[in-house]
Amino acid sequence: MLSKEKIFYVYAYLDPRKPYNREVNGFVFDYEPFYIGKGHGNRMFAHFKEYKKKKNCLTHKDHRKLHKINNIVKAGLKPIIKKNCIEGR
Repeated sequence: MLSKEKIFYVYAYLDPRKPYNREVNGFVFDYEPFYIGKGHGNRMFAHFKEYKKKKNCLTHKDHRKLHKINNIVKAGLKPIIKKNCIEGR
């Protein structure tokens, strides 16, 4: 068995404004993905936390995903964060 710190997963941020309904490598996207990442622990929530810290001072230099999250929140929604498979390092 892998130790806890060596277990990774794949996660996706989805735009709830854009229905998508596609399957890619066994992962079903109900909404359009705008960011795919790999992490462990609570990594999949780190981008939303970063957005919350910067939401009042986003600049053109900030990553596109933060601007996308901002637009979703301005529409009265939250991005959907979907966790996929677990994989060993």
